[in-house]
Amino acid sequence: MIGKRTLEDARSFLTDLILRAEKQPLFTSDELPHYADGLKDLFHKEVTPEPTGRPGRPKKSEKVLDENLDYATVHKTRVNGRVVKVEKKVDHGSAERIEERLKELPSNTINTSFVERSNLNWRVWDAHLARKALTFAKRICWLKAKFAICVAFKISFVLMKH
Repeated sequence: MIGKRTLEDARSFLTDLILRAEKQPLFTSDELPHYADGLKDLFHKEVTPEPTGRPGRPKKSEKVLDENLDYATVHKTRVNGRVVKVEKKVDHGSAERIEERLKELPSNTINTSFVERSNLNWRVWDAHLARKALTFAKRICWLKAKFAICVAFKISFVLMKH
């Protein structure tokens, strides 16, 4: 998804991801708070408190997070632009369940390396996505259209290899 690192774009991205996933995925991200807020919006139940029988306004319902939501973050400490320390933290869910789910995945640890590598590949394929470069997209609609062509080409390239 091409967008900004805003809460609205995070919600759109997570909603699209959930609709495409066959089962509820294990979520890992950097510490951008928008991902946690988006997950809280998508994976909660409204719990209405029992009436007290006393006069007055009833208590508001509460949002309770789904107990099956597994979400972990990666915190990278940088010194002079270089990563010197990586800390992993389980934000929601049980650490044991997350460890079990990691055994089913190609990576056995909480990380963002697959997403970061994918982002690097896209930056190589499309100069408009490069960081700190003289190329930039003047209009987001053209950037999205060009990115769609890159994705289609990449998918056809991968399918031809197999």
